[in-house]
Amino acid sequence: MIYTRGSQDAVAAIREWAGEFLEGYGVGRGIKIPGSSFEGFEPADADSVELVIDRDEIEFVDWT
Repeated sequence: MIYTRGSQDAVAAIREWAGEFLEGYGVGRGIKIPGSSFEGFEPADADSVELVIDRDEIEFVDWT
């Protein structure tokens, strides 16, 4: 799940790949970025994703 807020140009200024997403919630899949040690995301069809949450496997962050 990816959430972007603002114009695509403003979002792309933060992360180039993020400019591919429309404002609001979207779905993305991980991609390799040629010539970079970082990876990014590209838009994906929401019907292509199945979100499964196994509560027994979640390690919650201690924010206290």
